[in-house]
Amino acid sequence: WASKERDLMDRVVEVTLNGLLTACFLALPAIGLSIVFRVARFANVAHGDLLTIGAYAAYFANVVIGMPVVPSTLVGVALGVAIGGGASYVVFHKLRIRSSFQLLLASIGLSIILRHVVQLFWGPGFLHFALLPERPYTWGVIRVTTVQLVTMLVVATTVAMTHWFLAMTPWGRLMRAVGDSPELAAVSGIDLSRVHRWMWVLVSAMASLAGILYGLNVVLKPTMGWELIISIFAAAILGGIGSPYGALGGAAAIALAQEWSTLLLPSVYKETVGFLAMIGALLVRQGGLWKHT
Repeated sequence: WASKERDLMDRVVEVTLNGLLTACFLALPAIGLSIVFRVARFANVAHGDLLTIGAYAAYFANVVIGMPVVPSTLVGVALGVAIGGGASYVVFHKLRIRSSFQLLLASIGLSIILRHVVQLFWGPGFLHFALLPERPYTWGVIRVTTVQLVTMLVVATTVAMTHWFLAMTPWGRLMRAVGDSPELAAVSGIDLSRVHRWMWVLVSAMASLAGILYGLNVVLKPTMGWELIISIFAAAILGGIGSPYGALGGAAAIALAQEWSTLLLPSVYKETVGFLAMIGALLVRQGGLWKHT
């Protein structure tokens, strides 16, 4: 009995660490999705494919050109902003679409285009970054790799920097003002076009970074962003859609609920459990677990 209890505790620690790592993959795109919803007023289905664009751009720099991982990450984020952010700005702002339903349909179309462009150039198979083999660090039952530790540190730093940008910088305050009332912001002389342009730079950079971290820890494939988008939406909704900071807590709640469920259920039901957790929480707090900030 003692052996079974110890095995169970080891398993709980393992799935909890997996949940925290999954939360890192969901947090940055969930925050970006919330920013888009608050500033541009629509649900961007193509947001998941911004992860894919950034990840494959970094893969090109790392494997094809032969650059080290850190410079490749910077190149991936830059190209992700240029390609994904540029396409998003053109489709969602320059086309002057005003209906939320039309914006939703446009985002679905953009998602399909980005995903198939990646598949056209790189094929449908799995790819991996050029990483050196490493031994995991071990503390009792806890086993983590350097890549996992760096992932958690990078995500925590990026979340803190995003908070500082939104709360302390002039452009961050402008985004929050437009999110609160675009009509009042326009009357006050705020250039909405420039605000939207900087918004797409910010959210595309965060999504590209999340995609690169996912590829470093898991695998690269053209559908990676599409497969994560459901959980990303769940995290953003649970945190309070339109609340960038709440999305971080929503990502942690969804990821941990999904991973803990594997203690009792097959892993194929993880997304279902995540949605059930979201629905249960929203029944208690209809506006999400966190208020807008």
